[in-house]
Amino acid sequence: MKYLLIFTTLLLINIQYSYAGLIMDQERYESESSIRQSGKVYLQDNMFKFYDDSQDIATIFNLEKGQLIYINYGEKTYTVTTPEELLQFFKQISDKIDKQIEADLAKLPPDQKEKVEKELKKKGFLNSKSGNVKVSIKETNKAEKVAGYSCKTFEIYKNEKLNEEICLSNELDYKDDVDIKKLSSFMNEFKKIGKSLGNDIVVDNEQAFLDLFEKNGYPLKTIDHSVDGSVFIEEIKNVDKKKIKKEQFFPPKGYEFESLEKLLSPAFK
Repeated sequence: MKYLLIFTTLLLINIQYSYAGLIMDQERYESESSIRQSGKVYLQDNMFKFYDDSQDIATIFNLEKGQLIYINYGEKTYTVTTPEELLQFFKQISDKIDKQIEADLAKLPPDQKEKVEKELKKKGFLNSKSGNVKVSIKETNKAEKVAGYSCKTFEIYKNEKLNEEICLSNELDYKDDVDIKKLSSFMNEFKKIGKSLGNDIVVDNEQAFLDLFEKNGYPLKTIDHSVDGSVFIEEIKNVDKKKIKKEQFFPPKGYEFESLEKLLSPAFK
């Protein structure tokens, strides 16, 4: 009887552990700044959620339905869309921006126009959309501890220029919470948005790129080397394994639906 009770207790603990989700505290900051932006990452049942503390906004990936959900808790609104719809929207916005820039440049004197064009290109505008950006992955020997887990760094290059560093860990037990193949594929859809805002993307080995996270684990730290030379860092600070209420991944009752156009248009005015 004693051993049956112990076995039953261990079984219940194992069941509870197997179905628990992950809640991770994250910080984002510029390398040269002391200002920290905090947020939380939630993973469970093929749902991925990032909550931004400073803006009181959440972005949710529903990997089973291929949906994105944006929730603005401050304004009590939400938006539901797909990568395809988002791509189409950004294409339309990109065309409008290009036409407006060209119209504004045409009004400038030749010497001033050349100077402004140079600055715009430096910031990623007015680049030729007919060319290709070659993306490649390089494995490094760099390793570190992040949030108590060991991770290994991989470098992402665009046209042989360092674009991003990602520290991946297989020590973090997340594969019961999210299908990493689906997450990688879903995230890859967002790279296509780059085609509408700049150059086409060609990956040396697309399958290798999609397999990067599946084989090497969860990204605990990323270092983003932006176009203007700034360096932004996202880092997991703490990991908690526990059951997450399903309501966490959906808009609260009573929130008003907002169209994608209404949500994003103000950012491009």
